Amino acid sequence: MRESEREREEAMGGDGDFVPTREEMLESRGNFGSGGKNMATHEAMVEARLPLGARDACSKLLIPLNKCRVDSFYLPWKCEDERHGYEKCEYEIFLQRMRKMQEARQSQQQQPQPQLATQ
Repeated sequence: MRESEREREEAMGGDGDFVPTREEMLESRGNFGSGGKNMATHEAMVEARLPLGARDACSKLLIPLNKCRVDSFYLPWKCEDERHGYEKCEYEIFLQRMRKMQEARQSQQQQPQPQLATQ
């Protein structure tokens, strides 16, 4: 068994799904949108069958949420902690996008507008 396969197997639960510890989930909540801590590997996303639209910086939080949802038959009062963490991560990414867009608009307004040549 290669080194990377062994590491991957250690990070996976018994059924092949990524199962972060509670400490890892709480620790990862502080780095929303960084792309590092909350981003699952491509292999983990493929194994979890995440849709392409959900493969973003919060995908590492979505995998255990979906597993919990399936295990609890999508009962709305189950998996509240996982759902809250995932939704908060998505909200932080949304805020970052809005900040970048606002900065781009401000920089565009500060640049002088080119004048059209009139003949």
